[in-house]
Amino acid sequence: MKINNSIFLIKFISFIFVVLALIPVIEIKIFITLAISLTVIIFSKIKQNISYIKILLIFFLLLVIKFFQGNLYFNEGNNLLIFNENSKSFYEKYLPINMFSFIENKYEFYENNSMCNEKDSKCWKSFDPKIISTKSSPSFLRYSPSMNLQKNKYSRKLKNLDIYNLKSARISEVNNLRYNYFWGEKFDLVRENLPFFIMIEIPKFLLDSSVCWKGNVFWEQNSKNFKHLYNEIYDCKLIEENDINKKIYGISFGKSETNDRLNYLYGSNYIGDNDPLDNFLNSNELVFKIEKNLNLLILDYLIFFLIIITILIFINFVFKFNYKIYFYGSISTLLFLFLVFYSEKDLFYGFTIFIGGNDGILYNSYANNIFHHLQQLNIANFLLGSEEIFYFPSSIRYFLAIFKIVFEDTNYGYLLIGYFLSLIILLLYIKIFDFKFGLISALLVICTRLFEGYGASIIKLLKHINMNDAEPFAIATFLICLYIFFYIYENRDQKNSLLNFIFGILSFVTISLRPNYLPTVLLLAIIHLFFLLRDNKNQQILYTLIGLSFTSLITLHNLYFGKQLVFLSSGHIHNTGASLSIYFSALIDIINLNFYNSENIERIIIQFSRWIRPGELHYIFSFFLLLYVFRYKNIYFKIISCLAISQHLVLLIFEPSGRYAYLAWILNIMIVLYILQETLKYITKIGKLRK
Repeated sequence: MKINNSIFLIKFISFIFVVLALIPVIEIKIFITLAISLTVIIFSKIKQNISYIKILLIFFLLLVIKFFQGNLYFNEGNNLLIFNENSKSFYEKYLPINMFSFIENKYEFYENNSMCNEKDSKCWKSFDPKIISTKSSPSFLRYSPSMNLQKNKYSRKLKNLDIYNLKSARISEVNNLRYNYFWGEKFDLVRENLPFFIMIEIPKFLLDSSVCWKGNVFWEQNSKNFKHLYNEIYDCKLIEENDINKKIYGISFGKSETNDRLNYLYGSNYIGDNDPLDNFLNSNELVFKIEKNLNLLILDYLIFFLIIITILIFINFVFKFNYKIYFYGSISTLLFLFLVFYSEKDLFYGFTIFIGGNDGILYNSYANNIFHHLQQLNIANFLLGSEEIFYFPSSIRYFLAIFKIVFEDTNYGYLLIGYFLSLIILLLYIKIFDFKFGLISALLVICTRLFEGYGASIIKLLKHINMNDAEPFAIATFLICLYIFFYIYENRDQKNSLLNFIFGILSFVTISLRPNYLPTVLLLAIIHLFFLLRDNKNQQILYTLIGLSFTSLITLHNLYFGKQLVFLSSGHIHNTGASLSIYFSALIDIINLNFYNSENIERIIIQFSRWIRPGELHYIFSFFLLLYVFRYKNIYFKIISCLAISQHLVLLIFEPSGRYAYLAWILNIMIVLYILQETLKYITKIGKLRK
């Protein structure tokens, strides 16, 4: 796959066209279309003679389709309902009177049973809508703001409505730090059970469609007069002429997780089948759906079909048709989404309620804050990133905010990174191994949990994507850097200015996502620069260094906003298990023969035992293969071994286990697989000689 400046530019513009055709990407069928289209664009060859007039015509056709589609959205408002002494007056101002009384009555269940302290920020009783947040969406509004760039009458505009719990409602407000409730006790209000409302305003085009629900709704009769309607079982009401422009509220006090999941999160006795809490949640759930009439359904599918046809025509105007690329692109996308559905259904359906107290809710809350400032074109606060000095080090907050432009309240943006991670593993393995062995090994990493303990499992990494952890993103960008390095090394007779710049930029991105990858990224960069210097590629060195220089932006951010010189993060001390000073002090203790009373030696032993537990012999064996690989001549695996060793050295200083160790062991497993490949070759060769 040849890459140069013009090819990159044409493919990038094609990416933009596909995104514009599909935006907003908030449904799984749209995500599938996006993933397949991008795969085809990546691997297809560009036509020599492109008709730009035809491209302009297809772009104009797309604008017409999107304009027509935009008239088929209706206004929706939503918000969470956290009733306590701080917030009741806020809700009373704008909720219908009988609806407010209904909610207040329901909240007596929690007020009478919950024992958490209102002074504890982990308790729902501490919620105060008057507090202005600097770490999430700045203020609590009548309708929670959706994460999109449109000007909305209420929360957002929707094409369809199908609500059965808080997750399916996709209320982004829930993933803000002001609801960081965790370690709840029985009868405490927890994040997965937060009450909420959905309000829709009926437009004229929904005439003769139906509003269907189970549970409690409040249907507007005339101005400020709402009728309470309760359906014990799912039932529908036809939308009539006098319902046009009326509002309908649906109220949920139900749950979004199974009892097993709730007990896993909050203790084995949090909820039981048919206990008072379970009965309360089940009796107050909401199922709320718009069932469109047949004409509207046909029109929806027709518009989606026309958008797909428009994308196909555009791609075939620009790229040479190859049915194999379409076939393998479709298969790879569907296989990936099967894995997603198997491992993390929340990712598949597009929305996760992040666990309280974890990194996911923190970074998403920061992303909501950043996106708010982007909407307001407040560039200074956008760049601030919710922290004057980065304490929580990952730049994933900025990427999550940017994803919201296309993917709105869903997590499909990060899921797309997971898909690209699968692709780069496949491409990298095919490049560095023999084709068949590389293909089989890549499929084992992508499709199975065989190497899950090493972090070399897409299924495992999908779980971290679902939790908004930065490691899958950082691993993806680092592996792309590694692939680019090998590509440039193999094509050193070509001008690779753009690729060298991208290598530098992605190195910066990797460091910004996971600062503990810094030594390994810099080692790869040094090796890359050495080969460029050896080949007298001085201009290419400059492009690489320009890309790498963006790393200084992290330090400049801390200096500009925080007035302190902090290189990457001020919070690194909390992930330091055994600092270099401890190793130095331990050496002094050894010289002084102080083996038994040395706290320094004891701390290092603890760090080593957390890195590789003494009983886990396969990890010890795998690590020593990093040295054994140097007996082979393959330069690729010698470099990968050096990179793995550098990351293992990081683990002897900082947090050495769990997701923090994934990159080291992912590189390590490549070495193990290479030695296995060479061993199998040797056995086959001996077998042939004996015959």
